[in-house]
Amino acid sequence: MLAVVAVLAFLLAASAYLYHWLASRRERHRFPPPGKLIDVGGYRMHLHVLGEGGPTVVLDSALAGSSLSWSKIQPEVARFTKVVSYDRAGFGWSDRGPHPRTLHHMTLELYELLSNADVEGPFVLVGHSYGGWIAQLLASRRPALVAGLVLVDTPHPREWVEPGSTQRARVARGARMARLAAFGARFGVMRAFLQLVRFRSSSEHNRIASLLGKTPASIRPQLRSFWVRRTTLEALASQIENAPESAALLAAETTSLGDIPLIVMTAADPSPQRLDDQLSTVALSRSGRHVIAETHDHWIPLEEPDLVVQAIRDVVASVRA
Repeated sequence: MLAVVAVLAFLLAASAYLYHWLASRRERHRFPPPGKLIDVGGYRMHLHVLGEGGPTVVLDSALAGSSLSWSKIQPEVARFTKVVSYDRAGFGWSDRGPHPRTLHHMTLELYELLSNADVEGPFVLVGHSYGGWIAQLLASRRPALVAGLVLVDTPHPREWVEPGSTQRARVARGARMARLAAFGARFGVMRAFLQLVRFRSSSEHNRIASLLGKTPASIRPQLRSFWVRRTTLEALASQIENAPESAALLAAETTSLGDIPLIVMTAADPSPQRLDDQLSTVALSRSGRHVIAETHDHWIPLEEPDLVVQAIRDVVASVRA
């Protein structure tokens, strides 16, 4: 009896693996990259360029985001200047990159990507959430390249430098779940999970379904194809694990931005501590400004894209002036 069960389990796992492999191969042909794949030292990263003129706007996504996170914003910004979005290594259409995935390495990757793609600066860097850390570190390290900043609901490094017990548990749980998902992705488990999102009502299912629901319907199949990949989930786990180290690096290297135009955007009704943190970031520039969104949701680029586009327009106008 045990032998029969073992054989059936093996056949089921093999079938799931084969189905996942065939589906992944089909998706690679169905969803070609909209931009170019640029070599950054033995692996390629995806860069999508739209529009003309300067300064060039660089869009950097949240922790688990991709270039598609800017699908409501990039075409609108392209109406008044050149704008690029990209996928960090392991995400979207980019190849797997070296691990661990630290803020230091990802900032170097962005610099190499822009340099190797011959995208001319100076840049207006727009970072949502974790992407704001990369934007800030690049601005601190290479100030001559950065003409302006828009930080969209970016966490303050203070929250992560010395995490409390709740935050440490959250980091451990997030990394553990991502690594388990990466292991299961080899056998199509994540693909099956995203199919169940449509039919189940647990809080985790609802959270993912809600996030997908904020995106344009035309890109949801592509997003699902990203989230079932082992490389994406491994990169996500590494970013989460290294968040405290990355926050400490950012806190140590953050410098005054002088007169660089800066807009810091925050979700509605921030706590007093959150408001103080955001205002301290605004104060890094003598031309800093704070904008509070109407939405309480962290995904402001999907909930209030017009507000983000206007902030980018204002910073671009300031740079041009």
